[in-house]
Amino acid sequence: MEFGGLGKHCQQCKTKDFLPFKCKHCNRIFCIEHREQQAHGCNIDITMKNTSPKCPLCGKFIKLNLDEPPDRKMDAHINSGCVLHVLDSTKDKRRNKSPGPKCGLSRCKNEERYELVRCKLCRVEYCLEHRHPSDHSCSRIDIEKKRKEVSARERTRLAQSRLLKEVTKPKGTEKVVYYYHVIATD
Repeated sequence: MEFGGLGKHCQQCKTKDFLPFKCKHCNRIFCIEHREQQAHGCNIDITMKNTSPKCPLCGKFIKLNLDEPPDRKMDAHINSGCVLHVLDSTKDKRRNKSPGPKCGLSRCKNEERYELVRCKLCRVEYCLEHRHPSDHSCSRIDIEKKRKEVSARERTRLAQSRLLKEVTKPKGTEKVVYYYHVIATD
């Protein structure tokens, strides 16, 4: 019995199941054959659990709490002149939606704010469409070009100085010195 602690017994047929299902309505454990509400005779009516009644006068949906009778809420709604207990879906959507970070480019119309990339030059975050310095007219792009030009000139100067080396060969008592000089063409 090395697997004695694993699994649960189905509350319908009493068989031990190693991958049991828990009914989200009655919170009881079942096997794969009895996991459906109809298969185990669940006494909770799921059709009443997730519905909101619609007012016959104004056509708006009425906000209900779980296990609350809809008749009383509907009467209170109609008696208030169709003002109370209205389920406003636009307000709920606005409340749940967080705008998130925005592209650093002020004229950007991109609504997808899922990922921003930081520019290596100006350190501002931009959307994927404006992530390159040339796309967002980066203020530091000219400075970076000058720095790269200076570093390129410095690299060629160092390469030339390495090529310009002194070679000595002993020939008797005197030393003959040869210089190799390479001129880079631009």
